[in-house]
Amino acid sequence: MNTAQFVVILVMSIILGALYGYLAGVVGKGKRPYGLVGDLLIGIVCQPIVSLTFFWLTPKLGFTAPIWRWLSAFGDTSCVTILILWLVRRVQRT
Repeated sequence: MNTAQFVVILVMSIILGALYGYLAGVVGKGKRPYGLVGDLLIGIVCQPIVSLTFFWLTPKLGFTAPIWRWLSAFGDTSCVTILILWLVRRVQRT
């Protein structure tokens, strides 16, 4: 992974993480146990970590075409970030 790819993934992941953090409250009918700032921070922290991991892991699994790397960096990780936000809400309720 070169520096340009790293920067693009990092910036896009931060933007998507903030979007997912915001949408978590909208989809969760306004229930924000940690508030809007907490949801945004959870999304912003989780999304880049998961995106960079998937971007690095995809070629190791045998998917070498560039499109698979970019799809895995943003497509699959969206589900993981939303799952983490959901789990955080479940932990807060108990």
